[in-house]
Amino acid sequence: MSPSSAAHALGVLREPRAHEPLLDLLASSHERAYYQQIEIGVVADGVVYTGADPIATLLSLLHTYTDDSVIGGHVINQLPLHGDNQVIDGLLEAIGSESDHSTESATRRLAEVGRSAPEALVSRIFAHHSPEWLDDLEHSLKEVLRTAGPNVVPSLIATAQSSASESALRVILPALYAIGNVRAVPLYERLRTHRDRLVRAYAIFGLAAAGDHRVLDDLLQEAGQGWNEYELGRACAGLGSAILPRLIRLLESSTASEQQREDVVSVLGMLRDPDAVPPLIAALSTETSSMRRRAVRALGETRDPRAVSPLIRCLKDDQEHVRQWGVVALYDLARHQVAKDEVVNALVEVMTNTQETPHVREQAALLLPSLGGEDLVPAFQEVFEDQDPNISVIISGGLERLGPRGVAALVQYAQSGQEPLQTSAFERLCFVRDPVAEQAVIDGLDAASPSRRKHAAMAIGRWHLEQAREQLMAALDDPDEAVQLEVIRSLGIIGDERSLFRLMALRGEQRGPTTETKAHAVNRAVIAIYRRVSSSHSDADSGA
Repeated sequence: MSPSSAAHALGVLREPRAHEPLLDLLASSHERAYYQQIEIGVVADGVVYTGADPIATLLSLLHTYTDDSVIGGHVINQLPLHGDNQVIDGLLEAIGSESDHSTESATRRLAEVGRSAPEALVSRIFAHHSPEWLDDLEHSLKEVLRTAGPNVVPSLIATAQSSASESALRVILPALYAIGNVRAVPLYERLRTHRDRLVRAYAIFGLAAAGDHRVLDDLLQEAGQGWNEYELGRACAGLGSAILPRLIRLLESSTASEQQREDVVSVLGMLRDPDAVPPLIAALSTETSSMRRRAVRALGETRDPRAVSPLIRCLKDDQEHVRQWGVVALYDLARHQVAKDEVVNALVEVMTNTQETPHVREQAALLLPSLGGEDLVPAFQEVFEDQDPNISVIISGGLERLGPRGVAALVQYAQSGQEPLQTSAFERLCFVRDPVAEQAVIDGLDAASPSRRKHAAMAIGRWHLEQAREQLMAALDDPDEAVQLEVIRSLGIIGDERSLFRLMALRGEQRGPTTETKAHAVNRAVIAIYRRVSSSHSDADSGA
């Protein structure tokens, strides 16, 4: 029996004597190499089930393995969310983890707490932690509260109106502004002259977004101060047409800093006012490429037909990042039905231009399928047959998205194309759920390449291709163990009881470092088949 299977059995039995051995197994599996041999989540669950207090055990594991992306992430996802202070504190500890996965998981779970128990979450954040802790985790905490949404607003306002520290306000004000709730306006009014620059700025942003014209001058002073351009733009949009002439004057001012002018350009695009288009077109002629890039992005947001020709000219800019954003800006116009045919032609020219850089060609190839249909297939085939390894994956994905004609082209390449086109096309087909591709994928089990056989086995299970069961059974004897593993998993997914005898026979094979993984895969496949068969019988009985 594999360690994972033993851990699962002991966990199901709730055997207290197994708690310490399972903890030791979890600790030994902390070495990365061992992750491939046992299922960490099963062992961690076994530790919890055999402990005296499941929540306390989970929190202990979380404290020990917070920085481990596998164990920490699994434990975080198992914690019950009902406003328990200990659980909230454990998750708050995890958002400061060195593991991005643990941090993201904890942020998501804390946001769930904020939606169901907002008072408890806000209280644990601000009433039980030091200003230094708040400063260290400012960004993560703002993300938690922003994601939690409107339910936390009353508690945040109440906390800010009490004797909240500057550190607390630096978290609360940006979160309230991001959520965008008018109930915070009186708080913004009180804090608009606060001594802390960040608190003061977000109070001004909040008032401007609510349409308070008294803060127009204060808001303009924040341009060029390093704020997020979308947050600044949202505040400016709240003041409507009144702010537009002032922004244009600031853009054209000889005394404005480069950063101020760049911020203004970004905001002008977000306003989508026809009067903003001429100054944005003029900004395309500036010497600095960062200003040209901002102007390109802004023109794409205007949805104005006058922007099309200037943006097409920008596809010849000497800076790659300007050309790349030119592709995106033109796409933004076309998806809002602005000069769609002209834009598609321009982007096809970029994609097929072998003198263009791979990044810019990729950008065009990624966006074109959303604008055109099967008429674009020949252009994609032309690029695919160039065999440029830098963009072949993107192009094959584009063919898939162009409908039946594109999928048929991939099938043709997968069956008779030259390498590396054949492999690239086949691997893409394995992610396409299309009847046209099914037989080509099944035939992949007989390919010479182990990678192709593995992809084929994986796709057959993913698509539940029951007609391929016999080919899968034959592939159990594949010389490559990675292929065997995918075959076993797919047989389990398909769930045909005729596969049981052959799968169970595999259990008798000699054990070794690699066959532990295979034995575990067999066990899971057998269980999956039994469940499906049992479910089918239950349905039949209820129907009778």
